[in-house]
Amino acid sequence: MILPAALPAVWLSSPAELVRIACVGDGSSQSYSRTLGTILGKGYRVESFGDPAATVATFSGSLAFVRSQAFKPNIVVIDLGANDAAPSQWPKSANRFVPSYEHLIASFRRLPTHPKVFAALPPNGDSARAGDFSSRLLPLIDQAARESGVPVIDLNSDLDPALDFEADHVTPNSEGSALLARTVAESVQDPAARKRGWRVVSVDSQEDGEGPARNAIDGDPETFWHTNYSVHETRPPHEIVVDLGRAETIIGFRHLPRQDGGVNGRVRAFELYLSMDGSDWGEPALKGEIPNTSGWTKLRLSKPAQARYFRFRAHSEWNNGPWTSVAELDVEEAFPGP
Repeated sequence: MILPAALPAVWLSSPAELVRIACVGDGSSQSYSRTLGTILGKGYRVESFGDPAATVATFSGSLAFVRSQAFKPNIVVIDLGANDAAPSQWPKSANRFVPSYEHLIASFRRLPTHPKVFAALPPNGDSARAGDFSSRLLPLIDQAARESGVPVIDLNSDLDPALDFEADHVTPNSEGSALLARTVAESVQDPAARKRGWRVVSVDSQEDGEGPARNAIDGDPETFWHTNYSVHETRPPHEIVVDLGRAETIIGFRHLPRQDGGVNGRVRAFELYLSMDGSDWGEPALKGEIPNTSGWTKLRLSKPAQARYFRFRAHSEWNNGPWTSVAELDVEEAFPGP
């Protein structure tokens, strides 16, 4: 999942200043960095500093590390750990993995630019290493990030092992690299700025004061839309219609439940409709259940669709209550590949 954090100071810089992003790590960081630069566009300079053979402990002694420091980044994305999970390497990496990762984070934070550092959960397409990733590697990256106070970017759950990797099951292919780049872009961009042109066209219910509908698209994970419970409580389905401000090519959808610790209204069954004119909706572009989790849920459309409007309809919540609550609703737009 992507764990939201306070907006980095670089988002508040003068438009004339380029935000410098260093993608450090092994092969996957090199694969997505070029596409990341295309997605972010002007105002950003993205460079890759990868060492395909590096582990977390050895990266700080590599030429890639030296070059990444000299780059003077404002943002650093660390994508390391895949090599540590190799069966031959893990016995040597396990005990020193967390302190090595935390040392690497600290070394970037000490730079004069005081960059915002992100810890990425690396992608894996090798079924032989899947257990090591889920039970050993990823929890240690989460631990190092938590103890260091840096946000995590989940690249591991982005890719389909059968579709998004080369034949070696390790290197992301062009489609996989594009998906990784989108996930990183979503993390490092200012979400409020990206959604500035969005507006709520209609909503069937909202709790004035605490949970207005606009909170679902304001780019702030700490606010949330909540259907009315104090005056006129109604049963689902509940729905919200959003105008994106312009037509986009949509390839996916993202949902984040309320982040205040409450679970009332956490969406279970849902439908998503897309429209160019806000009137002709057709069949749902997506439908099903959103997992009962506190993090982001990302869903892919079966094929890209042109749309200016989306309608999100919640049919039930996980505790069978009458409410709907949502911290953020988002769409994933198609971007040019590398």
